[in-house]
Amino acid sequence: MLFGSTGRNRSVSSMTFMVGSIPVTTHWSVLLVVAILAVQIELRAAIGWTAGFLAAVVLHELGHALLAKRFGAGEVRISVMVFGGVTTFIPFGMTHGKRFLVSAAGSAIGIVVGGPLYWADRFGSLSIPPGDLQNVVRGFVLSAFFWGVFNWLPMLPLDGGHMLVHALALKLHPSTAHTVSRAVSVLAATGAVVAAQAYFPDSSFLTIFIVIIAAQGIFAPNPYRVPPAQARVESPTQSEDPLSGIGGDMSDS
Repeated sequence: MLFGSTGRNRSVSSMTFMVGSIPVTTHWSVLLVVAILAVQIELRAAIGWTAGFLAAVVLHELGHALLAKRFGAGEVRISVMVFGGVTTFIPFGMTHGKRFLVSAAGSAIGIVVGGPLYWADRFGSLSIPPGDLQNVVRGFVLSAFFWGVFNWLPMLPLDGGHMLVHALALKLHPSTAHTVSRAVSVLAATGAVVAAQAYFPDSSFLTIFIVIIAAQGIFAPNPYRVPPAQARVESPTQSEDPLSGIGGDMSDS
């Protein structure tokens, strides 16, 4: 997912560890995933599925982070929280073409790793005895694959929404590209809600989740809109690009 802070302000509510040179901050809210799953399955299984989910989120965000570093981004960080994560960085003049690739990289690595494992498990080629390991692996596989596919929807603030922004910005002014992408996001969110109701009629949670995600992207201000001259003087533009672009979701701010 694509929400969260830059990770500069740490508190006792989070824990930070390093993956190579990239700091990964985990927020306490990830425990809510265990609580939500524990309503439907036993606690031990919920913990295993959550561990797999978190591993998939970190893998997704590493896809963004590693490619951003490869393209010369600075201050690359990952934050993990309930239902997803965010990668933040300073783009340092990165082109929209490269930022399109960075936006796509998270889901790409999740699908490449999780897809074959999902189909292997589905057709019985992935033999894992029942127990804690199976819970972790299945939590990882389903999250990596399906979270990756979902994140490619052309809906802000998901990766697919930002891929659309950067693709359009190759031909349009970035502010116009963002406005068009926001309109497409309304259509994509509507389609996703209809599909959720059709295929998962008993799961109101999924519908609510999609609506909340879409609302945050649709009603967020256009980060490329040029403010009036007086506003620019009173609030100088930061050196960082403010566009948030998933979770699991990527933010360039």
